[in-house]
Amino acid sequence: MAAGERSSSDPFAPFAESYDAWYSTPLGAYADRVEKALLRQALDPLPGEEFLEVGSGTGHQALWLAAQGVRVVGVEPSEAMRRVAEDKLARASAEIRERVRFLAGVGERLPFPEAEFSAVYAVTALEFVADPSAVVREMWRVLVPGGRLVVGAIAGEGAWGELYREKGRDPESVYHGARFYTEEELRALIRDLPGAGRPAVLRGLYVSPSVREPAGRVCLDELEAQAEGRERPGFLVLRVEKMR
Repeated sequence: MAAGERSSSDPFAPFAESYDAWYSTPLGAYADRVEKALLRQALDPLPGEEFLEVGSGTGHQALWLAAQGVRVVGVEPSEAMRRVAEDKLARASAEIRERVRFLAGVGERLPFPEAEFSAVYAVTALEFVADPSAVVREMWRVLVPGGRLVVGAIAGEGAWGELYREKGRDPESVYHGARFYTEEELRALIRDLPGAGRPAVLRGLYVSPSVREPAGRVCLDELEAQAEGRERPGFLVLRVEKMR
């Protein structure tokens, strides 16, 4: 998902309608379960809280969180991606529709006052921005004291990072020009945030991207792969709390 300014055109327009098809594949569905398990642990959502998603894309994460009772505002610069998200929202239940709204905007200039949201998060979004530090500073600005900032990212090291870098060699790929972060690079993004607590990084998706039909029991597969050292993690989730 896009989070900030990338170009004057909409580079995601050719991919918006097919972006969610990945989740219908066995590997995509598996990766989605793993990533959501990590995100849920990091976000710790409570019914009635209001979250901000920066780079909300097709609304995949926002609608999932709304189903858990959270109110979500999604900011997305790609008109094509927002259109897909709005179409999905229109087909959702009335309860979900009341909890979610999508807005046009960029992560570098969020259209909200300070201390507005109990959690601010971005998932596979900072990969696509020119100035990720500026986006993170804005996310921090609109976060309430005591709230949590969460960033989910494709791990730059390991098989998954290599896969997406290879895809990005194609100028027509959605991943062309994308950046994939190491754990240290993610930590560096929040190092100078004022009032930041001790960050935590959750790791997952140890299953190789060459496995087309991973077993359905996510935790068992993940723990076995991690213990055996078969792969480095493919997905990282950084969480940091804004001290009161």
